[in-house]
Formats: sequence, C-alpha cells, structure tokens
Amino acid sequence: DNQKEKLAAAVKPKLQGGDPNARAEYFGMLTEKADEIAWRYMFGACVNEQADKLGKPADSEAVLKAAGERFAEVVRHTQVYDSTLTRSEIMRSKDTGAKLATAFGAEPATVVSMIVDGLVKAERGDTTFFRKTAGAVAVSIVINAMASSLIYAMRDDDEDKNFLEKYMSSLTGEVLEGFNPAEYLPYARDVMSLFKGYDVERSDMTLIGNLFDQVEMITSSKRSFSDKLFGVSGAVTAFFGVPVTNVYRDAKGIIKTAVNAADPEPVTGRGTGGAVVEGVKSQYSLFFKLFGAQEGNDYELYKAALKDDTSHYERVAARYASASAAEQALRKELRENDKRIAQAAEAKINGELEVFESIIEQIEGEGHFDRNIIIRAINNEVLDMRDDASQATATKDDTVTNEEEETDVDEALYSASDLVDALDRGDKDDFADVYDYLVSYKVGQGKTEAQAKSAVRSSVTARYKKLYLEAWEGNDSAEMKRLLALLSDTGLYGTRNETAKTVEKWVRDANK
Repeated sequence: DNQKEKLAAAVKPKLQGGDPNARAEYFGMLTEKADEIAWRYMFGACVNEQADKLGKPADSEAVLKAAGERFAEVVRHTQVYDSTLTRSEIMRSKDTGAKLATAFGAEPATVVSMIVDGLVKAERGDTTFFRKTAGAVAVSIVINAMASSLIYAMRDDDEDKNFLEKYMSSLTGEVLEGFNPAEYLPYARDVMSLFKGYDVERSDMTLIGNLFDQVEMITSSKRSFSDKLFGVSGAVTAFFGVPVTNVYRDAKGIIKTAVNAADPEPVTGRGTGGAVVEGVKSQYSLFFKLFGAQEGNDYELYKAALKDDTSHYERVAARYASASAAEQALRKELRENDKRIAQAAEAKINGELEVFESIIEQIEGEGHFDRNIIIRAINNEVLDMRDDASQATATKDDTVTNEEEETDVDEALYSASDLVDALDRGDKDDFADVYDYLVSYKVGQGKTEAQAKSAVRSSVTARYKKLYLEAWEGNDSAEMKRLLALLSDTGLYGTRNETAKTVEKWVRDANK
C-alpha cells in the first residue's frame, strides 16, 4: 500500500496531490541503488588495499581507519557531489551565463581535475599515479560508451541498419566524444555541439521550446496520431518530472529490436565498417561537410560497385524504390567520380568515335561496371554537354525516359542524334559507321531490316526537314542546295532526283 501511494504521488501533478519529493525518490531509486553498489565496491577496494599495505586483517581497527581515510581521498578526487570545496572556480561564479554553461558539468569538471592532478604529479616525478589516473578515466569512458550505446542502438529508428551496425555507430561516436578534451570544458562543449550540427539549447528554455514544437506538430499532416499524442503528452508531463517520452521511446526500441532479431538483416563486413565510419562522422559532421566528404546511399552504391562488394551493393540497392532508381544513382556517381566519362562524352560530341569506344572498353575491362551503365552514363553526360538542346533529335523510338528505362536491355552505343551529328560535320565515314550500327542494333531488338532502315531515316528526316523548310520560307536557295546535296550523299532517299522529289513533297505538305 505504501508503494502504491508513493507511486500515485509521484505520477500525479502537484495540483492534484502529487508530491515532488516522492517523484524524485521513486524515479531516482535505480540510480540510488547503482550508486550504493558502486560506493560499496570502492570502500571494499580501499579496505583490501590497506589490509595488503598494513599486513593486518581486513576487519581490524587500523585497517578500517586507514581505509576510511583512503576512501575519503578517493571520493574527494573522483566522485561528483555538491560541495563548495569540490567545485571548480567557474562553477562557483554567480554569473548567470557561467551557471548555464556549467550546468550538469560537475562530472566533466571532476574528470578534468583528475587528469590535471595526475599531470601535476607526473611533472613532479610520480608518473605511476598519472598512468593509473589516465587508465581509470579511459576504462570509465569505454565502459560508459558500451553501456549507453546499447540504449542508443535500441532507440535508433534507421531501418537500413541491423542492430550491430547501430551499436557500432553509436559506440564509435560515444568513445570519440569521451576522449575529446573539449567535451569536458565549459563553452568548448558548446562549440563542439555546433560542429556536430546541433543547436545549443539552454536548460532554462528546453521544456518551453519542446512543448511549443510538439504543439506545433499537431498541425502536421506527415505525423501519425500516435506520434502527435506521445509528443504532446511527453512535453506536458516533462513539466511534472514524469519521463513519459523516454519510457515510450525505450519500449518502442525494445519492441523493434525484438522484431528485427526475428527477421535479421544480414551482417556484412562493409556494413559494419561503414557504421564505424558513420560514428566518426556523427562526432565531426561539420568537418566532413567543410572538406567535401562524400555521404549517402548513392556514394555507398558506387563504392560497393567499385570494390566488387556484391552483398553490400545489393543491400544498398534495396533501399531504392526500384532497380532503375538504383542504376540512375550509380550512373550519377560514376559521372561525378570518373573523369573518363566526361572525356568519352566530349569525344563523342567531337566525332572522335574511336576515342569514345576505347574509353568504354577501358572502363568495362576493369570489371566493376556493366557496359550498359557505362554507355548510359556517357549518354547522360553528352546531353548535359550539348549547348543546343535541338541537337538531340532522336525520336521516341531511339531514346528512353528515366521512368521507362529497362536495365536488362542492351544499351545502344550510338543514337540517332549521333548519326545527325556526323552528317552535320560532313563526316561520311562516321555517318556510314553509325548508320550501319543503328540498323544492326534495331534488327537485334526485333525489327525487320526494312523497319530498321525506315526508323533511322525518320530520325534524319526529323532534323533536316525542319531545316529545309526554314530555308525555303526564307528563300535561301544556297542553303536549300546545300541541304539537298547533303541528303543526297547519304543515300537514304535514293538518287539525287529521288531525294529532290522527297524535299519537294516536304514543301507541298507544308503548304496544304
């Protein structure tokens, strides 16, 4: 009954009969027990140390007295407790800003004091004391990081990682933070928070700011009803010291961890290593951004393909909406990270077809990327390089939009626009080579030879019919004569007389 009354008093707001003291006692019970156990072990260690040092039984009066003195010394130098004698000079300041900057900073200040004390003694010749102090601090940092990372990993909502990767990412970040001296100094900690990408929020505004954010969230159409309910209730109950949000988050984390354990995502060496790198980035995100570090699934996909890590590639590719979307991301990274793609595109535009084909063979020969992906990446680069969008005159039969891409269809080395480019340059050899290639490619895709030739000719017609009609409307007889000779040389429209009849028909049809 007493426990029930205490629990009720702890949960209820003060206006409804709640007792802040009962609340503090109830929710601080586990922490109190943990401290009690820790201090017992500390005193026990002091007793064993003095018994060994004095050579007397552990329960003798001399040992207990010496252990008490040693225990007081250990507590004074290593434990956090509220006393003017243990506070640093800045923590004694009456300045409001100093108080805010050092809030919850007693433990970091104690760690700094321990290290400084060890350095002073080391300078005086007692290096053993410093090694023990530094070792104790290091072990404490690692153990605390290992314990806290379990909770952080359970709270992590990233469904693209398995539990081990979440844990390793958190552990790496926590250890780096623990060994960073700036994290223990007032004001310097705020600077580090800014470098990590966080906003510096003072404790006197946290509750009000959180409540405002959660109330504002009610109008959001992107959040579920349960998220809104727990968000607002968590912000409101925070005023009464009831950790509803933490309890909900931890329960949710435990449930998700159990569900993932039932159907675990495969563990890969690269995935685990990436989690460690992510932990480093989480601590120094601004540094990575300032120096242009590559991040995200697109670059992970590219790195996996470059390293022939099939399992990690498939895993990252599964994060995209479709195989086509994953391939587009890979092409983008290939263009951005391999300068040969731009060189091949420039060679293709300039009519240096041998250079263009040799670069494709070179990249394909390295064995990291499929030929289709290489050609598509170059073609995307070509389109971006063209100054005049009208040069891309290929019909819908010759090009495929991003939404329509078929990753299992062999990509054409050349398109109708390349045929037109060769004709514009007056390069008859290139024109003949590209024409033969396009006809052969279309036949390979299921067309008859007659259909293939007709489709290729239609692409040329789409370009030059427009130019010829513009010359006719402008009464530019010289340009009309040049275009007629150019089209006649292709042989696509028969003899010169047959070609002349074709262009005359273009004019008649335009005047109807």
